[in-house]
Amino acid sequence: MCGIAGADARAATTGGLDLSKVLGMLQHRGPDDSGEWRGVGWCLGTVRLAIIDPQRGVQPMLSPDGRWCLVFNGEVYNFTLLRAGLESRGVRFRTDSDTEVLLQLVAERGVPAALEAVEGMFAFAMVDTWSGDLWLARDRFGEKPLYIDRREGFAFCSELAPLIVTRDVARRPCARGLTAILRTGYPWPGTTAIEGIGELLPGTWLRRSSKGGEELGVYWKLPDRVDEESGPAERREAKILSLLDASVRDRLVADVPLGLFLSGGIDSAAVAASAVRFRADIRAVSVGFDTAAHDERPLARLTAQRLGIMLQEESGVSTTFSSSVVDELLQHYGQPFHDTSAIPTRAVSLAARRHFKVVLSGDGGDELFGGYPSHLRADRLLSLSGGRLGAACSRAAALLPDRGRWEPVQRALELNGTVAAGLLPHAMEGLFTDRTLLTLFRSTPWEREAAEQLELMREESRRIWFSVDDPLLAISSYELRVSLPQDILTKVDRMSMAESLEVRAPFLDSRLAAYALSLPGHLKVEGGLGKRVLRQALQDRLPRPVLDAPKRGFTLPVRSWLGEKFWAALREEVEAYARDPAAELNPKALVQQFRADADWCRHHDSYRALHRSFLLFTFFRWRRCILRNGDSLPTT
Repeated sequence: MCGIAGADARAATTGGLDLSKVLGMLQHRGPDDSGEWRGVGWCLGTVRLAIIDPQRGVQPMLSPDGRWCLVFNGEVYNFTLLRAGLESRGVRFRTDSDTEVLLQLVAERGVPAALEAVEGMFAFAMVDTWSGDLWLARDRFGEKPLYIDRREGFAFCSELAPLIVTRDVARRPCARGLTAILRTGYPWPGTTAIEGIGELLPGTWLRRSSKGGEELGVYWKLPDRVDEESGPAERREAKILSLLDASVRDRLVADVPLGLFLSGGIDSAAVAASAVRFRADIRAVSVGFDTAAHDERPLARLTAQRLGIMLQEESGVSTTFSSSVVDELLQHYGQPFHDTSAIPTRAVSLAARRHFKVVLSGDGGDELFGGYPSHLRADRLLSLSGGRLGAACSRAAALLPDRGRWEPVQRALELNGTVAAGLLPHAMEGLFTDRTLLTLFRSTPWEREAAEQLELMREESRRIWFSVDDPLLAISSYELRVSLPQDILTKVDRMSMAESLEVRAPFLDSRLAAYALSLPGHLKVEGGLGKRVLRQALQDRLPRPVLDAPKRGFTLPVRSWLGEKFWAALREEVEAYARDPAAELNPKALVQQFRADADWCRHHDSYRALHRSFLLFTFFRWRRCILRNGDSLPTT
């Protein structure tokens, strides 16, 4: 696991990129080693967290003939099988690393064909020294990030903040990027909060020639059909377990200490049950809070006892809210975000790093097997609404305010009315409704672009909804396309790498994912409980209380953690922003939104209102700390 960066090295187009400074800002991603390479108009750099062949798998790595130079962030899980095939064709290896296997595979087949054969999580950059072309690629689900900066010339990096801080070019906020962030709490795929900086989409590669021309290719897409003839239950359950076991087995390969994240949920427990089949002495770590509603340690303890796993239990963060905590998180995110579970994710990463350098997690199981409340909600809506009734309810929703005590009613009516229009995936995501967000942009220079971005997001929802033949598959596809890479995997990557910890997600094996998505929705959601088929497959492996437990997110007790100190700090930020002549949002609408949410949250637990407020706070701090004063961020 590493951090990578690079740029067009021609003097007129570097935009002031200081590669060594960029690598200094990425050091938490790879404290074990670093390296740079320059040639044929390109500069590449890497920091390395050494996992496979720590002594010899150094980067940048050159092919034996000197044609290819590679910097690689990630893991190739099927590298042993790929290596055997290459050796049978006469290839000789200098190391035992998966990096060299990828390098030799590209040398034999080229980048596009090599990507189709690789199973892993990664982002990499390769220079073809014979042609002068640069190749970039990203894994199928977006587990590893790769940002591309085209503000002046061309540069790329594993994190956003180093590109903002180290390049001597303009830092302009992106209207479309921030519209999506404020709407959902995370960026729309391919965009960022900074104009001119984008993100390579999952499952794609990019080739940039020495003359500046670009070609983009897609090497993997999500399945878009279910198999109604998927066979008897016993066969389906055996297939799921076989694929999960194989995925876990491949992800247990490491030359450093490896363990497990274990929560009270079924996904991490399923991974643990597979892991002990191959490594009986594997250990796990679990983090909980003092409040019972946020403490999953009792269920994690049951799983560990059933499987014979040694469990290290840790208490969650006890610190109170402070602006400095948010500012530190923003250094890793590089843009505003809403997900307060970043804080316990970092806590569990810190706890795990005391014992391991690599951990396996349960990420992806909810999206594949219908485990989120959104899947249950969609199942109920599909049975009760849609058609003329849905449209009528949608019109009624527009008459109600979407805050305070009316918010749950307004939201239920709005969701009910989106089914027939194919907008349910879009409507279920996000903290602001489209209507409220447009109010925040009313009479501002960004009003038109905000409306266009929201329509683009709605169109993607319609495209997915009407292109697949199963409603639950549509919901899962939207989540795998949008919220999984942009929110969940981003959070896990940034917070684990902040502690120099590698996290592997066995559910995000392309073969397992393809099979899970092919199963009809009625096999996954039934009777108010999700993951039906997965729970049935695991009934002989896990304790009954774990199998029967409802979904609980890995979250902070947000309301108590924020406290009055947060609301006072947010009030100061809102008032300062309302006086700012460069404010992107409508000051009057913003103040009204803040007051309504603050008043409601003082007396009620409202996930959306609390996280709207937290998102706005990160937006204000981001403008102050990164957009305007990024040079003050530490660069080493």
